[in-house]
Amino acid sequence: MTSDQPDTSRQGEFADLLAEHQARLCGFCYALCLNLDDAEELLQQTCTIMWQKFDRFQSGTNFVAWGCQIARYEALKQNERRRRQGKLLDRFVQERLAEVASAESDQTSQARFESLARCLAKLSEQDRAMVTACYGENVPVREFAEQIRRSPQSVHNSLKRIRIGLLQCVQRLVEQGERP
Repeated sequence: MTSDQPDTSRQGEFADLLAEHQARLCGFCYALCLNLDDAEELLQQTCTIMWQKFDRFQSGTNFVAWGCQIARYEALKQNERRRRQGKLLDRFVQERLAEVASAESDQTSQARFESLARCLAKLSEQDRAMVTACYGENVPVREFAEQIRRSPQSVHNSLKRIRIGLLQCVQRLVEQGERP
């Protein structure tokens, strides 16, 4: 056994806990990053560290809280590396988002995630491309506006309209209890 892996008897326990709580950890990472690529990178790093330190995890305690704490530390490291890009949220805002994300139940989090995916699929191709570029790929609004030959203010207005529409769509689907 190496020092960077839990003993064999606990590997199954780790796999079961991670499978059960991965959606919630993913949502938490997304709340910290607000960017899908960064959130996936953060989740991967968090899971790697959780795996390496699982021998220190006390069975029966809160696996999600433990994972969220590791994710917070890793997000701080990730943000430090990205500071030069100027795309970071205020630390207070980031911590508040993390608190809200960690307070949601696994079921609510999964329902919101699935609803968001359904709502994004309903967007026009043009709106989906705008959301993907500006939020998924972190293309600056000014740069994206130049690419599509629109004013930055026009793109900001469109993004605001899209965000409001997505929020309303997600809330409606969650309230109705619709699942894919």
